[in-house]
Amino acid sequence: MLKERVGDLWESCFKFSIVRNPFDRMASLFVTPEAPFSYYNAHAGFTMSEFLVNYRPMPWEYGVQCSDYINEDVDMVIKYEERKEGIRRVNAIISEFGLQIDDSVVKRNHPNKKSYFMEYFDAASIPMMKMMFQDDLRRWYD
Repeated sequence: MLKERVGDLWESCFKFSIVRNPFDRMASLFVTPEAPFSYYNAHAGFTMSEFLVNYRPMPWEYGVQCSDYINEDVDMVIKYEERKEGIRRVNAIISEFGLQIDDSVVKRNHPNKKSYFMEYFDAASIPMMKMMFQDDLRRWYD
């Protein structure tokens, strides 16, 4: 969509993206108190495996994986877990154009989320995750 908007400038643009560990993302959705996830996640008494079977992207989402969005070569990929340093690297590049990204944005904390997100996954849900997010895991989290 962005490529269409900028047209011929696309090739000369600096392009970056931020990706998130799918296990961390699904753990957050699993404990979120907001609908529609709360209808079939931990708040409704479901297991992680049941949550994954019922998970569907929101109507405005293009896909499930970050790979579904990043279908072009980009100049830099920043892991969400390392976003402060990654944004600093982007800022070093774009500062010559008078641009800056605010790197003070902090991760939203779920008060009921376990500190180690892998605690939500078991022998049944881990293979499901590996299948659902195989492209993201191969590209950025292997």
